[in-house]
Amino acid sequence: MGEPQLTLSLSASEIDDVGGTTVLRIEATDPAGLVGKGSVRIHSNAGSATTEVQEQLDSYGTARLEFSCARASDANCVGTVTLTVDWIVNGRLATATKNVIIVPPTIQVQGWEDDVVWDSAAQPTRCNGSAPPMAPACQNGMCARGFACVDGLCLLNGRGGGLQYTLRFGQSVDLDLHVDEPLASGGICEVYWADPNRVGRPTTCNATSSLDLDSNAGCNIDGVNIENVIFPNNNLARPLPGTYVARVDLWSACMATMDITWELEVRAGGTSRFYCGSFMPAEADMGSARAGRLISTITIPPP
Repeated sequence: MGEPQLTLSLSASEIDDVGGTTVLRIEATDPAGLVGKGSVRIHSNAGSATTEVQEQLDSYGTARLEFSCARASDANCVGTVTLTVDWIVNGRLATATKNVIIVPPTIQVQGWEDDVVWDSAAQPTRCNGSAPPMAPACQNGMCARGFACVDGLCLLNGRGGGLQYTLRFGQSVDLDLHVDEPLASGGICEVYWADPNRVGRPTTCNATSSLDLDSNAGCNIDGVNIENVIFPNNNLARPLPGTYVARVDLWSACMATMDITWELEVRAGGTSRFYCGSFMPAEADMGSARAGRLISTITIPPP
C-alpha cells in the first residue's frame, strides 16, 4: 500500500486584502491510487480559513473552497498566508500546503487609470476568458528570465510600475512587442528588441520603459513565450501624459506551420485591457524599428 496523496491548486496565487478571493481545488487519491473519499480539513494562519473548514470530497475525489482575506477583519492578512489541507484515510494522514500572496488592492492608488482613454479594440476580459496564469513555484530560489522569486513564487517583473505591456503566446515563435512612449521633452521613443533599454543595452532615445523580456529571440527558443515592456517601479504612479502605442510583429515563425495566436495585456494602474490576434506563418518579416501591426493606442491625459 502507498500513501494517500493530496494536491492543492489555486485559481489565483495573489489576492488583495479587502476581500479578494481565490478558489482552492483539492484532489485526493487513496493509498491504492483510487479516487479519494470522505472529507478534507482546510485551515490557514489568516483569512476565511483561520477557523478550520471541512469540505466533502465529491465523486471525483475533489473539493473546492473559496478563500478570502480582509485586513479589516484579520490583522494577519498581510504578506503571505499559508493554506493547509489535511486528509485522513485508513489512519494515514496526507497534507498539502500552498501560499497566497496578500497585496494591497491597486484601487487604493489615486485612480488615475479612470482617466485613461482606451481605443475601441480594448476589452476588459482575457482572450480565453480564464483567469491569469498561475504563478509557478521558484526552483531553488530561481525563476525563468523576466520573473522574480517572491515568497516562493515566480512573479512577472513590472508589477510595481504604473504602466505595463505583456504579450503572451503559446507557440515557439519569435513574436516581438514594440511600444512607443511619449517623452517629456516632446516626441516619442520606441522600445523593442533592438533598443530594449535594459542593463548592457541602454536606451538611445531617453525611454523610461524597458523591454524586460525578449522571448525566443532569433528563434533561440527559451519556451517562456512572453514579451514584457515595463515602466519604472514607482508604486503605480501616473505615467507621463501622452499617447502610448503598442505593435505586435511576427519576426519569425521559426518551425511553426499553423496560425500563431497571441494576447496583449495593457495594464494602466489597476486596470487591465486585453487585445487578441493571430498571424499566419507567412506574415513573418524579420522587422526592425516601426515594424508590426498596430494593436493598442491609449492616451493618458495630464492630471
